[in-house]
Amino acid sequence: MKNILLRKSLALMGLLLILLLLINIIPTEFNFDDKINIFLMYLFYLGPVLIIFVLPVSVLSDFISKKYQYRWLISFFIHMTFSFIPFLIIPLFSTIDNKLVNSFVFILYYTLNITFLLYWLMDELFLRLWSRRVN
Repeated sequence: MKNILLRKSLALMGLLLILLLLINIIPTEFNFDDKINIFLMYLFYLGPVLIIFVLPVSVLSDFISKKYQYRWLISFFIHMTFSFIPFLIIPLFSTIDNKLVNSFVFILYYTLNITFLLYWLMDELFLRLWSRRVN
């Protein structure tokens, strides 16, 4: 369990570095300071989600998928299935009928799905590197 949590933590740090690079690489009219502020706002939104939602889902997917031959594929489907849960739950509790708020929530849904995908990729990369180092 200690190795799994260490690998998940490394994948989380790698994900944050990739997100910082993506925010700075994407061409926009924002200067560098604005991009850092965007990353920090994204991090404040995403930090609790990563720790409370993404890490337990990833540990769960490891335990479920380890007995299958195509472990990576089962793990991918588990990660993506859980990334769509907010699509199903949040609209049930949303009573605000404002186009700006709805579009902002929609953007957050997309960022959550992209984050789950990038986290899964980073975790698989670290799993491959980890297994080569052990063997």
